[in-house]
Formats: sequence, structure tokens, C-alpha cells
Amino acid sequence: MKAFGVVAEFNPFHGGHKYVIEQGRILTGCDVCVCVMSGNFVQRGGPAVFSKWERAEEAVRGGADLVIELPVIYASSSAEIFAEGAVRTLFGTGGLSHLVFGSESGDTERLVKAAEILRISSDKIDHTLKEGLSEGKPYHAAAAEARERAGIDAELTSEPNDILALEYLKVLLKLNEENPGAGIRPVAVKRTGAGHHETASDIRRELKKTEGGRLKAMEENYWNLVRSRILLADPEDLERIASAGEGLGNKLKKEIRYAESMEDFVDRVKSKRYPYTRIGRLLTQTLLGIERGAAADFVTYVRPLAMNGTGGKFLKYIKKNELAGIPVIDKVGRDSYFDEAAAEVIKKDMQAADIYNVIAGKNLYGESDFVKKTTIIKGAGALDL
Repeated sequence: MKAFGVVAEFNPFHGGHKYVIEQGRILTGCDVCVCVMSGNFVQRGGPAVFSKWERAEEAVRGGADLVIELPVIYASSSAEIFAEGAVRTLFGTGGLSHLVFGSESGDTERLVKAAEILRISSDKIDHTLKEGLSEGKPYHAAAAEARERAGIDAELTSEPNDILALEYLKVLLKLNEENPGAGIRPVAVKRTGAGHHETASDIRRELKKTEGGRLKAMEENYWNLVRSRILLADPEDLERIASAGEGLGNKLKKEIRYAESMEDFVDRVKSKRYPYTRIGRLLTQTLLGIERGAAADFVTYVRPLAMNGTGGKFLKYIKKNELAGIPVIDKVGRDSYFDEAAAEVIKKDMQAADIYNVIAGKNLYGESDFVKKTTIIKGAGALDL
């Protein structure tokens, strides 16, 4: 079986995602598409518009064969940690020959060269970034300038998908070097433009019109949980949260009593140095208790959320041939299946699922990770092996 991997959030799944999967099959000649997907909380911070189970099922119905969960400690972190957690999960799954990703440039070779520069010049880039921030430059501008000064084309540091692609490739280059016999080849799929496919942001705006009541209730529930968590915490505890540091814990405590909404609170806390996205992640990490260093060892696993016949056969294939370099977890309640480090990571996933169910007003028992099972879409995509 030949398989390729895709990193995604599917928040929600849309035509652009379907296009990447379709192009991935064409460009790689692979039989199987494996997607690693953020769970109930997303990288920009906050709960997903639909649960991980619903989004995974929609992805399989839209063309994926197997959707596995990206642990929340990576899914709710910076682009660099998000990318490393996701690529390590796909790499550890085994049996994958390609990594496919959407890109504004669509130029795999240029992106690989830029990622190599990013990898070997990371200290220089970090130093230049800190200089830019100390001069009062906005974070994104300082980061782009630091990369350009290291020799990366400005075009590749200005678009979100290319920026994320560089992070994927930086990790992939390292893993391929460390595991020469199990290399995964990158393939960029050129995005066809906003006019061709709706973006996830477009769809979320439409959902606010059609499902405004549900989403508004989720926003209010999320806000109330976050501010309760901040009110109960000491500033020192908040400083230990993954995206905190440099006095952000005190800033959260200071502003929480004045904020009238989540949006107002983020506006009060964010700055040129700490952009909206970092504060958004910080609040999710605060709610879930994800502290600095939680992602340091990048412990991960294969946890199927949804699959079709082909995905099921691929899962059996990697198990039978012992291709997976990380645990394959079918039931999260069986702690004996995995070591202590993995147990701590998956514990956060289970807690995140419970908190999401409170936010979304879902049944805490029936929708819990202890009860929910992999969704199997029968009669779709089964390979005749």
C-alpha cells in the first residue's frame, strides 16, 4: 500500500481541502490518504466549530481515508510546535511515502531550499527576530525580516500556507536525515486562490449566520470558563503556561476584571510583541493547563478518529508489518497500552474533549473519549488487497 500524509485542522472541511487530497493522489500515485487533524481546539486558539469526531467524519466523506488526532498539546501551540507534532505523528505512523501540503507558491524545490536555510540558521534568525521586537516592530514583520535577512525569499515568508509549509519541511528534513531508510518526500499543491475555493474563514462567517445561536453559546461558555480559570490562578501559575512568560501572567490577571468579552480581553492583552494569535493560544492553553515544556519530547501516537475501508486496511497493514514507530491507540481508557509519557499526553486529549463538550453543550458521558469510538464509513474507498 502506498500512502501520503496531510496535516489539517478541517475547521471546517471545505473544497480547498478536498482539492489538496485529490491532487495528492494524482501527484504521488498513492492509494491511501492519511490526515493528522487538530482535535477539539485549534492552533489559533479556541474551540473548533464542530467536534473532532464530526470534522473527521466529514473529511473521510470528502476524500480522506484515515483521520488521526493531533494531540492537543501540539494542536494548540505555535506554528513551529504544531508542525513538529503533526509531522512527527505522520512520520511515526509508518508506511507513508509522501507529505502533501497546500502552498501559495506551489514550488516544492524552493520551499525545501528555504526550509534548509531556516533549519541551519535558526539561531541567527532568532537573534534577528529579538532585535526587531526590541526595536518595537510587530511580531510578524520582525519574523519576516529575520527570515529574509537569513536568505529566504520574501515571497515565501509573506503567505500563511507557505510559512507553515516551511515549518513542516524543517521537521521533515531533520527526520529524513535521522531515518534515511524511511524518508518521506514532500509535495506542494498550489492553492488555486480564494475565488476558486471558499476558505475555512469564509465558511465560519457563513456559519455564524446559519448557526449563530449555537456558536454564540459556545463563545460565551468558552469565555466564562477561561475567565474563571484566570481568576482562580495565581500569576506565577499563569506564567508557567506554554505561551506565557515575560509578565503575561500578570497582564492576564490585571485585565480580566475589566474585559467585557473574549474579544475585548484579547484586545487588552495583545501588543506588537504578542499578537492576537499568541494570546488566543495562551487562553486555550490556560484553560487546559498546558504548561511550558509539555511538548518538549514530542511524544505522540496514532489515534484513529474516522476511516473508510481503505483506511481500515491501511491501519491493519501498518500493524501487521510493525511499521509504526509510535503506539497505535484504539481505546484511550487502557493506560497499560502505552508508557507514562504517552499517558500524560493523551490525558490532556481526554480533558480537552470533556471541556469541549461543556463548551458545546454536549453529553459529557456519551461524547466522552472513553465512550466514543472510531467512526467507520462503510462502503467507501475499500481497496481490493
